[in-house]
Amino acid sequence: MNRFLKAPAAKALYCLISIGSLNACHLHLSPDSPTSITLERVFAPTIFYDCNGDFVSQETLEVSPPQRWVAIESDEPGEVVSGSVSNREIPHSNSPMIFFPDYDEISFIVSISDTVLGLQVKPGLNTLDYELVHESFVEEEHETGVLELDISYIETYESDLRYRHPTAEECAP
Repeated sequence: MNRFLKAPAAKALYCLISIGSLNACHLHLSPDSPTSITLERVFAPTIFYDCNGDFVSQETLEVSPPQRWVAIESDEPGEVVSGSVSNREIPHSNSPMIFFPDYDEISFIVSISDTVLGLQVKPGLNTLDYELVHESFVEEEHETGVLELDISYIETYESDLRYRHPTAEECAP
């Protein structure tokens, strides 16, 4: 795997555009007990240059957000055609964008941050309510359930410098 794919967000993007499904990239959640997930926010020192190649500043920036792909697999027969998930601990958070990587499951992102595409979670126990809609030969069937996530949150700091040079568009007169 190349250097680009070491960042969790890059891995998620790689998983999303890879041939095949997201099965190798996401964590399958289980209703049997709380699923433990560690979300890591990664920071790195970044040096900024101007259009002439001169040093401007050095800052510590977030280079990988605290998020993780997760999946809920259906217990019912029939293709999952839609789904929804909400977090009881953060009742007014956004609904995550739902992906359908396989015939019988949904996949989405959980994140400590309030994001547009992911489901916001907080450190500690999070109770998720979900609904999966199945299309069977006879009619639509709704499967509902509750899952618990035990979220740990850590911050790490890389020592490798990153460099930010402006793009040609940014330097155009």
